[in-house]
Amino acid sequence: MSETLRGGILPYIKPEVVGYISSVDQDGRILEELFDINMAHILMLIEEGILAKEVGAKILKSLAELRGTIRLDGGKEDAYVCIEDEVSTIAGEGVGGNLNLAKSRNDQIATALRMRLRREILDLIGLGADLLRGLLELAEGGLYSLMPGYTHLRVAQPITLAHYAIAQFDALARDIERLMEAYGRINKCPMGAAALATTSFPINRHRVSELLGFDGLVENSLDAVGDRDFALEALADLSIMAWHLIRFLEDLILYSTPEFSIFELPPGFSSTSSIMPQKRNPDMLEVMRARLSAILGDLAAAFSILKALPSGYNLDFQELTPRLWSGVDELKRAIPLLSEMVPKVKVVVGAEGRLSAQFATASELANFLYSKHRIPFRSAYRIVGEICGILYESGKGMSDLSPELLKEVAKRRAGVELDLDSGELGRVIDPRRFVESHRVIGGPSPERVREAIERRRAGLERISDFLDRRREALRRSKELLEARVRSIIGL
Repeated sequence: MSETLRGGILPYIKPEVVGYISSVDQDGRILEELFDINMAHILMLIEEGILAKEVGAKILKSLAELRGTIRLDGGKEDAYVCIEDEVSTIAGEGVGGNLNLAKSRNDQIATALRMRLRREILDLIGLGADLLRGLLELAEGGLYSLMPGYTHLRVAQPITLAHYAIAQFDALARDIERLMEAYGRINKCPMGAAALATTSFPINRHRVSELLGFDGLVENSLDAVGDRDFALEALADLSIMAWHLIRFLEDLILYSTPEFSIFELPPGFSSTSSIMPQKRNPDMLEVMRARLSAILGDLAAAFSILKALPSGYNLDFQELTPRLWSGVDELKRAIPLLSEMVPKVKVVVGAEGRLSAQFATASELANFLYSKHRIPFRSAYRIVGEICGILYESGKGMSDLSPELLKEVAKRRAGVELDLDSGELGRVIDPRRFVESHRVIGGPSPERVREAIERRRAGLERISDFLDRRREALRRSKELLEARVRSIIGL
């Protein structure tokens, strides 16, 4: 138990209890933030005339000496009391005992979590932007690389690698947008809320918020210390990002199997078997899929921890924090590996040829029967469906369709006499022409995808601008805090 807290209403706490509730092992992650908070708070107390300048200066000097050298004691409750104990050891109880004046662990920990989380969010946005660039590179190289698009895990229609890559880009871009939006809600300052009802000292909450680089306050003091929705929101956003990446990983794993033979994974990102020398196992992708899946479990655990708590601060909050950091860490480990691998993915040679055997252009034939011969679409649909069945039963594909078979079925099904030759029919059912003809915005034609790439490039610039602005704001507030501390302690 911390000496600072001993001697009050509880003269003694069993060491086993302290060890059980201690957060020291995880508090190292917010140690830098705790020092900044203490310094900003002491500076504010000095400026407001609440704490004598000479006393405050000794506290600030002690904090400056401890920063980067303090060792957290696992026998104490948390880093908060470790810092206060060490300051009192250096400056004496008469000085160090004022470190907690007009504040609480409750508002300080909530503030430190927000400060660390905002840094992690910016890092993740930056890493996500790198992966977006990798996906754009993949798209640029795959404008004419045909591959099947699937519904129900059955071949549906031809698309291109570029069209597929833009789909992954857009999902990840929305994930990043969610993090950017969440940043504004995370970057609000709880300091000054104290335990839950603020303080009778005339503190300046806005000054502390400014020194710590926040956009404003979490105004209501009970809300400030008694809610962790900012952490839940971040973890929910991370879970959606993880889910999108898991889907992408599943595609990479599945489509690179010999059975699908669509994607060719680059060397260096696979492993082999201990007994079967021919194997190229996507071990990295499989482990990544499992670890990212755990983030979804962390979100469920976080909601379970918080679901039935009363208003106000509860130490249950402490158990949410490791789940949040676990999600952050897994994404920070996975995304750089994907960013390196993704631009090197290729479509397997010969994948285009299999599109015909899998009837991928059947829908375009139905469209042709309507647009050229004015057969009602549902009748055209039935004609093409019967043709596909005939070809399938005889072991043939769409490229084996003859004008004679089409004319026969159309006559029997719709009473229509078709006038077409094999050249015209071949163009209608050609997978490459299929892709080129789908020019609607958002479609797979190279023309439309090229335009989409340029628009996404502009979106990347907006992400870069956001990162630059936010990081610069944090840098300036840090410089302001450090300069003000130096002016007080005379360094």
